[in-house]
Amino acid sequence: VAEAMGLREAQLVAAHVGHGTTAIAAHPDQLALELEEVWLATRSRSLDDQKIASVLEKGKHGHWRDLSTDGLKKLYREAGLAVPSSFQLWLSKTNLFWDNYAVTREPFIRFGKKALEKFKQRKFLQVNYLKIAGVFIQEAALLIRFITALVRSGHF
Repeated sequence: VAEAMGLREAQLVAAHVGHGTTAIAAHPDQLALELEEVWLATRSRSLDDQKIASVLEKGKHGHWRDLSTDGLKKLYREAGLAVPSSFQLWLSKTNLFWDNYAVTREPFIRFGKKALEKFKQRKFLQVNYLKIAGVFIQEAALLIRFITALVRSGHF
């Protein structure tokens, strides 16, 4: 059709933009969260971190920080890796600024929905406020790492 009208295809498409099309309401905050999800799933990791992330992704382990040190040892064995000491695993769990295993924000989202539901039901004493603070710090750290990776990539 474009050739018959003496136009390039891009010119024909540009002439009809808005005609019969549906606008997509892409909120920047939601778009940023979706891009962060893609980054979490595809970011480069060390081989050992990738093995752990793969085992977490395949199983229904939830977030790795919610596992006990024995659960983490089992996770390392499933990944075929040397198992660190209980103290090293505990240090990894308590360092809220380091998270090379998370492949999705889904455990944070689930926790947030459960906490919000408890607030709505006025069950204030059942809310784990310390975990809310920890999840907030982890989310902020992941967001900063995502933005840093985006800027370093040169796509921004």
